[in-house]
Amino acid sequence: MSFYLTNVSQFVETKGNTNWWKWTARIKVEGDSSLDEIKYVEYQLHSSFKNPIKRIRKIEGGFALTMKGWGVFQLKARLIFVDPSIEPVLLVHMLEFD
Repeated sequence: MSFYLTNVSQFVETKGNTNWWKWTARIKVEGDSSLDEIKYVEYQLHSSFKNPIKRIRKIEGGFALTMKGWGVFQLKARLIFVDPSIEPVLLVHMLEFD
């Protein structure tokens, strides 16, 4: 299995001295893997977010999660597979703002 976590971002506005960004994280695949193997993705956001665990079941866009924020942090994504015999996979990605 070859899955990885990535993100894209877009500048939204500056409030005070803080730049705010809209960002979207998604799961991408390489090789013989397929998004169809994934049942859902559980994202773990920074603890400063209200409800920092987000469960995404929509395969469209690579189980995309879109949020708005001002700081980068280490985003985690736990992949839960359709086949229950396959152990969940934890992916980690440092958010990037362009």
